[in-house]
Amino acid sequence: SAISSSSRHSDSDSASRRSSNSTVLSTAPSIPPFPTPPWHFYLSNMAPIDYDYELPCEFGMLGCGVKFHPEGYLDWVAHSISHFLGHGPPSNSVCTFCDEPNAYVRDPQDPVRTWRARMMHIGRHHQETGGRMGHRPDFFLLEHLNRCRLIEDDDFERNMSYTERPPCENLVDRGFQTPEMKDRERRNAKPVNEPHDLRKEGRQRQGKEKGRSGKTYKPSEHPK
Repeated sequence: SAISSSSRHSDSDSASRRSSNSTVLSTAPSIPPFPTPPWHFYLSNMAPIDYDYELPCEFGMLGCGVKFHPEGYLDWVAHSISHFLGHGPPSNSVCTFCDEPNAYVRDPQDPVRTWRARMMHIGRHHQETGGRMGHRPDFFLLEHLNRCRLIEDDDFERNMSYTERPPCENLVDRGFQTPEMKDRERRNAKPVNEPHDLRKEGRQRQGKEKGRSGKTYKPSEHPK
């Protein structure tokens, strides 16, 4: 009948439109498997990027020498997080290259977000330096690794001893005493509970007076 034919035609048109829409969605541009690192987004032209550097693992101080192509920066970040062995990254961290205002990141509520922000910041430095490691330690990272027992004591102490202070000879620790100072302090020290000897103090005072006058003072036995 005309009605059934029209209905079939309408159903066919609807199916065709659904098929067309499905085709449009399936052919829409998708996120490339190796996206451009975010620190390259400032480039104004659309010329292909010449990646002349690699992204080294941030845990080189622990002996990890893994490196990643810049377009694999997501894997680079994921690999770095794997070094925490389930403990998670620190809630605050700092750049190992610079002192810029955004070199320090902190978010106690989301340590993973903090770590990713740090890595994105450092990625730009790797681009600028040809993939060299930062020359400064991240002390927040080191302390976190030490608390989680993820770093050997020797490695921790060696990295924590880093300083940018110019060499200076003859520096001593606060409270340092020479052997002479220790001997003098020991001679002058008195036991806390030692009773005060008035007779001894009197004899010492008379001895000092005799030394000054050359003769000993004796009080008169029959004062007038």
